[in-house]
Amino acid sequence: SISMLVYAAVQIESLPFKVVCINNVDRPNEVPLNLWPEVGQPYTVVKMDKLKTSGGIGFKLAELNTDGCFPFTYFVAERFAIIPSV
Repeated sequence: SISMLVYAAVQIESLPFKVVCINNVDRPNEVPLNLWPEVGQPYTVVKMDKLKTSGGIGFKLAELNTDGCFPFTYFVAERFAIIPSV
């Protein structure tokens, strides 16, 4: 699946690493607009985990604290593209 490919690619990187938002459609009502990623903006992934709801991979971002937005405390990894480190 795409999630496992993302997870495998991420394992090559060490935390934290940079990503850029490529898809921000379908924001859940539980997540306020000011905590939702903007397309084209870079973010820093500080934690990742398997999502219990979908089984995919989720990213926790340094710039957007969604701890109070349960159950939406991680962003689905497919919303982002990894920015290769140089």
